[in-house]
Amino acid sequence: MLRASPERTPRRVSAVLPIRLAAWTVTILLVALSVVPPNLRPQTILPHNLEHFASFVLVGILWSVGYPRRLLLWLSAAVAFAASLELLQLVMPGRHARLIDFLMDAIGACVGVLVGFIVLRWPMAGRRS
Repeated sequence: MLRASPERTPRRVSAVLPIRLAAWTVTILLVALSVVPPNLRPQTILPHNLEHFASFVLVGILWSVGYPRRLLLWLSAAVAFAASLELLQLVMPGRHARLIDFLMDAIGACVGVLVGFIVLRWPMAGRRS
């Protein structure tokens, strides 16, 4: 007898949909904020490097929770995404690519992917009390 895989049950699909939407939204926002002129970027109270790190932790968590079971793919994609954004800035007027930004972005995204991966596999994850 065939059983539905856990990630394909209706309840699981409906729970994952908003996370996937958030992952795409945050990704698009990060791309947009990486290519707009610096004076159009919102300012936060966080130090520059922490701002980069936190943004990419968030996107890493969302991608790994929204699309589970692809740890190596998401870790590779996280580094590639961070590199692409920095390289894209080389051709954008008024923007510049920096190694420290790439490192903060890539490390943050990988930490986020790992956090999402661990949370989904936590011994009590998905169990009702």
